Amino acid sequence: MTEKTQDEMSQPPQGAWFLRIEDQEVYGPISMDELRSWGEEGRIAPEHQLSVDQSEWVLAETIPELGMEWVVEATDGRRFGPFPAAALHDFLDLGLVPPESPAHNRRTGAAASIGELVSSLPSPVAPAPAHDATMSDHVDQLAGLRAQLAGLTRERDAAQAQVKRLEDALAHQQRAWKDREREDGAASDQVRARVQQLEAELGAARRQQAAVEAEKVTLSARLADHVKALDEWKSRESALSSALTRRESELTAQLERAGAELGAKEKDLVKRVHELETKLSEATAERDQVAAHRRSAEEQADQVERALRARIEEFERKAASLVEQQQRDQQERQLADQQKEAAWSVRLVQVEQAAHQAQAALAALRA
Repeated sequence: MTEKTQDEMSQPPQGAWFLRIEDQEVYGPISMDELRSWGEEGRIAPEHQLSVDQSEWVLAETIPELGMEWVVEATDGRRFGPFPAAALHDFLDLGLVPPESPAHNRRTGAAASIGELVSSLPSPVAPAPAHDATMSDHVDQLAGLRAQLAGLTRERDAAQAQVKRLEDALAHQQRAWKDREREDGAASDQVRARVQQLEAELGAARRQQAAVEAEKVTLSARLADHVKALDEWKSRESALSSALTRRESELTAQLERAGAELGAKEKDLVKRVHELETKLSEATAERDQVAAHRRSAEEQADQVERALRARIEEFERKAASLVEQQQRDQQERQLADQQKEAAWSVRLVQVEQAAHQAQAALAALRA
């Protein structure tokens, strides 16, 4: 099988690209279809650069095939982008912007909220199982494959050494067989048997070496897949890191504005609290004054009440004395009336007796 030279391996295939991120790390060669898929997954930022020859670089947002046309406006008015429409899924999933945030297409001028735009897109296709693992899983698997590859390399080296030893032993036995064939024909059968045994062992060693080489090829392919997946995760992490950095800057600015507003409100609250404390002091003084007036009024009321009770008791005593005097006067009047009545009764009896005497005298005169 013909192997490629180093120059041939360093050249990208036709239509392939190289991607350079913020830390100047370069990925590639990558096909445009794969680049477009990376852009839709949010793994390519607008400031990332692309090149086909690694000498002239252009911004990723200037490549029409990537469809980086949508600019997102944050709640504080700041804009960032452009990104492909499909990449806006991650903005909502990560909570970088709310669904009602506006977005506009810099090429067509169309405008819509991110929620409406994302809901109008087809559901994202589930990634291949090889991409479902996290970066740490790929790193672990990569380390395991490299360990297996190192072990197979050691086995291959051991098998090659064994093949070399068997080949040397076979050559030695062949030379000894030729020498002994001339010396002793009877020993030739034993030598031939030994040669056949060495040839069988050599065949087995070569088959083992072929199996090790095949396993090494398989592991090399798996290793290449995991390295590619790791590169994809690094690119995606870089894009997300850029978005998170921008979001962190926005949140820092919002926190600074909120801090300034909170400081102003705190000053206003302190002033308000001072005013309330002053009013509370005035109200407390007024309450104490009212309480003093109330105590004075209560004392005066107690004095008036005691005076009134004294006067009432005096009036009650006078009333009792008047009642007793009235009773005595009534008894005296009753006694006087009784005496008068007795006197009138005696006077009436006397008058009646005088009348009888007069009547008797008149009757006597008439007779």
